[in-house]
Amino acid sequence: MVQQFNSQTPVVRLPIHLEDHLVQNNKKSWLLLPTKMYKILLPTQQQRTLNLFQDTVLKLLRSGYKSPEKLAEMLHLGIDLVKYVLGELIEKNLIDAKYVVTKSGIEYFSSQSTKREFKIGYIFYDLLTNQFWNQVLLEEDLSYVDADLDKKPASIELGTIDKPKTQRVLLMQAKSVNERTVTPEDIYRTVNASIERIENVQGLKNRYRKISLDRTMKSLEDIKLISSGDEVYLPTFMYLPVNLKQNSQWQVLHPFGATNSTELLDALQRIRHQYDSLNNKIDELLKTALDTVKPSIEEQDKEIYKYVLSVFGDKIEKKHDVLQSTIHLVRSFKKVKQLLHEKNRGAIFEDLQTEFSAFAVHTIELFEMAFYTIQKSFKNQEKRINEENKEVNIKHYTKKDARQNLKTLHTLAIKNDFEVNASPDVYAQLLKMRAGEITHGYGNRNLKGLLAISLIQGSEKTNYPLRYLAKKFPTFLDFLQDLLILRNLSAHLTEDTFETNVADDIFSKTMYAISVLFNTLFNRDLVEEYGDFDEASLMTDRKLRLLSKQHIHHLFDASLEEQPVIEKLLRDMHYFKDNHPYHFAMKAVSVIEQILNQLLQDFSYNDIPEMPGNALEVLEAIEPYMISQGFTWNVSELPETFINFNFKKITLELLSLKKSVPNAKLYALFLLMPLQPQEKWHTIASKLPTMFEEMIMLIDLRKHGHVIIEQQEMEKIEAFIIQLVKVTLPHLQN
Repeated sequence: MVQQFNSQTPVVRLPIHLEDHLVQNNKKSWLLLPTKMYKILLPTQQQRTLNLFQDTVLKLLRSGYKSPEKLAEMLHLGIDLVKYVLGELIEKNLIDAKYVVTKSGIEYFSSQSTKREFKIGYIFYDLLTNQFWNQVLLEEDLSYVDADLDKKPASIELGTIDKPKTQRVLLMQAKSVNERTVTPEDIYRTVNASIERIENVQGLKNRYRKISLDRTMKSLEDIKLISSGDEVYLPTFMYLPVNLKQNSQWQVLHPFGATNSTELLDALQRIRHQYDSLNNKIDELLKTALDTVKPSIEEQDKEIYKYVLSVFGDKIEKKHDVLQSTIHLVRSFKKVKQLLHEKNRGAIFEDLQTEFSAFAVHTIELFEMAFYTIQKSFKNQEKRINEENKEVNIKHYTKKDARQNLKTLHTLAIKNDFEVNASPDVYAQLLKMRAGEITHGYGNRNLKGLLAISLIQGSEKTNYPLRYLAKKFPTFLDFLQDLLILRNLSAHLTEDTFETNVADDIFSKTMYAISVLFNTLFNRDLVEEYGDFDEASLMTDRKLRLLSKQHIHHLFDASLEEQPVIEKLLRDMHYFKDNHPYHFAMKAVSVIEQILNQLLQDFSYNDIPEMPGNALEVLEAIEPYMISQGFTWNVSELPETFINFNFKKITLELLSLKKSVPNAKLYALFLLMPLQPQEKWHTIASKLPTMFEEMIMLIDLRKHGHVIIEQQEMEKIEAFIIQLVKVTLPHLQN
């Protein structure tokens, strides 16, 4: 198809926004991205007039069952709950006082089978990254900005009528605009990705309308493509983040706002030399970054910065993100060494456990950054060298079945020359993953996905860094899996303690692996002797921890001492809020996990009925019970990741639940509450009606990595956690 983009191509208006205080010097370099826009028709989930409980009871009544006792027996529910549901159906005029289905009740069933709702929306295919953006715009939200693309430089209007704001822009052009066949699968994946993004990215719910795909669709044929694709531009901008110390690279904002786009950044890196204006803008950003970061490093981490260069040599400076991640690791290791020196002084043991868990997290993050940097370097190299632009086909190696992928990756590990156990099952924690975890490993920067991609690349490229690592460190995969298990233990509350004396071994092996992956020097003596501490730094940290302890004890009476696990978790939460905010969400969720563990101890696990088919059924079925107890309950507002939770992860057995992820504990609680009613839920709901909704949102916010939360929001979360402890464990009061 002939290139269609020109000065008349419309520019879509998007609620793109990033707070000025997050942008270095408030400088943004705006771009217009060449995009194909497709109009689609979506079957949306109709508003349910009855929840699953009400619907099931009404169907049984229509089938001839009239006795509440019989209904309770069939549904394995308490008689009071069944009578409550029957009362709701009477109020809705769907049954009469004798539990006979009325005319309105009969009409309900016919309306449920015929009513369909459809929405018109748009999806966008980016011609630089050659992929769909994970965002849908509904028809009522589509509008365009005024643009003057004839002039040099081109400009667009981003302000309002009363406050006009003209913004200069760089026009990015695709080399070719080929017709692309858009399939129902493309649309379905894009819409689902959009739903997940709106649910999971803070601040998007207020900018984009919620879309709920009809879960009762019989096939993807229900999704329709209305138009074959129109050429439009999407605006976005490049910028430098303020926190260059943690995020040293220039970034480009996702055109639909709120997050950065790794894929777009890589695409711009590839084509920068084709456009002088783009190349100049990026050079300006890099110069500013260099001028800003170097003094910062020298002022705040001068000793560690010099140490890392002494270990690896100056070559590591060219891998700036890896250098920064290494600095974070060394700083964390130094804290562990400081506390190890003091480990015989009573309470320091608890502090050491906390710092060691942070050290484990930093170690995994360094390997994630290392594999990501290597993969990015090879992707860019292939784009420059290979005229046919052929890359290793990752999808060729992946299957839907996670176990099959485990076997494949185990075979590839052997092909890469690693020494591994003959049984693939030994590496299930590290190599067992679904296809999506592998294919999206690069974009998500997830360790397991990135490692899988590296094993695939290494099996086809003899010069791939992972193959060098296999020769120098043949048992690396065993080491990495042990490290991943350790990280996962630190990310979730467990009753385990860490063997902190392995810190030196982990640190030295990690530093050695990094030196091999990037072919740098390696000063082993410096690595082995590192860990000297200064007394002033240690004393300051001890004072901060003591202040956190005093603050928590001020909020509770002496009975807090009888709950040492809760007391320790609350202290950690407060300490990290003020001193290491990146870990605050993880520590707050640890308190929630311990509370859930204690609540789950109050149930019997004998004679549990067969579990429902999926998580959504549980959430809808428990709604009348939750409301009857006094809790707020709106399934439509819950995160999509929680609603789509994998039910196979739940084992209704107390010991297994204690070791489960937080969402599994919550679902187990939801299943047990109506089956074994307890008076305390009325009392708890009267004091904290939003308890479960806030717990779910906080667990979803935490995810598995660092989360940046504003100070004011952290204060609110801490206040909620304190109240949660008091209402669920009422003997702990101030």
